[in-house]
Amino acid sequence: NLILSLIKTDRAEEAFRLITAAHAVYQNNYGNRSYVTAEMQGLCGLVYAEMSKFEQAIDDLSEATPILLAQNMSGEKDFSTRQRFKIILESYIDLLGRIPGSSLEQKLDQDATSEAFRLADAIRSQAVQSALGASGARATIEDPQLTDLVRKEQDAQHQISALQAVLIDTLAAPEDQRSSVDINSITSKLESLSNAQSALLDEIKTRFPKYADFTNPQPITPDIAQKHLQPDEALISIYTANDQSYVWALPHKGRMAFATVPLGRDALNKTIAALRKALAPDPETLGDIPAFDLQKTHELYNKLLKPVEAGWKGARHLIIVAHGPLGQLPFAILPTAAVDLQDDDVLFSNYRDVPWLIRRVSITRQ
Repeated sequence: NLILSLIKTDRAEEAFRLITAAHAVYQNNYGNRSYVTAEMQGLCGLVYAEMSKFEQAIDDLSEATPILLAQNMSGEKDFSTRQRFKIILESYIDLLGRIPGSSLEQKLDQDATSEAFRLADAIRSQAVQSALGASGARATIEDPQLTDLVRKEQDAQHQISALQAVLIDTLAAPEDQRSSVDINSITSKLESLSNAQSALLDEIKTRFPKYADFTNPQPITPDIAQKHLQPDEALISIYTANDQSYVWALPHKGRMAFATVPLGRDALNKTIAALRKALAPDPETLGDIPAFDLQKTHELYNKLLKPVEAGWKGARHLIIVAHGPLGQLPFAILPTAAVDLQDDDVLFSNYRDVPWLIRRVSITRQ
């Protein structure tokens, strides 16, 4: 957390020195495939991005991310670890959003837009899926012996996570307060537990091949999502970070559209809170209901949906995935064109001809 604070307060060089030292310790004690080693490598990627060394940033983040994704979704990480995970992946999404079509994109296994789409899905939903999946896996198994194996494997993972936390605290202590005996003992227990867990997993996978689908669901990719869309459907995915939002529009067939929008969480929270005063009022009379701000909602349409219209303009039905502040906004009431309301004698009748988005497409929210 200290390293992350240094990165976020423009003290990248100080952070880099700490990262280099910590990464060497973690690599030596845990190996290259451990979560804490990968997390440190991810933080190193953030430092490189802050220094505008984008090629090195992509190298570190692309290498660390698969390990973080594979191990972060068990639901066992503490709040602080989950927040760092989210910050690292959001920073990677931001970097990916800058490079489509550039020479830097060649360093990735797939195009930057698709990778960013996958990571946004991972941050948004995979932790919940996996937490449900661990109990779902046990419930699905009818063989009592296999259920017992699954429970033992999950218990081993809990013990490994606890021991790793103890070892991190021990290594963080001043050198004169560390006990080499304690460190060696913890490392030995971790190695034994890891070997036992691997053996359990091997047997479980042999007898229950779909176990990994429950406990470590993979984030969805654009190719997979596209296969589930009907000919008249399009998927709109919006991920909102601190300073900006990322919008993907995926048609049933054809190329996905992508846009980075300068609307972060705070700005959207304020805008949507103001809009909801007209949507969820508590009036004493109908005349107390405030006017609905068509200008602000049309601005949202122009910023969020208009830039990716190429990905959804032919659809008759939109499936919209938008969490965070946008989860409180019904997209159906976004005007697709600017409107200047005229006064009318009949209350609310001047909204009759507003070109609401719902007049153009039907909408399903996820």
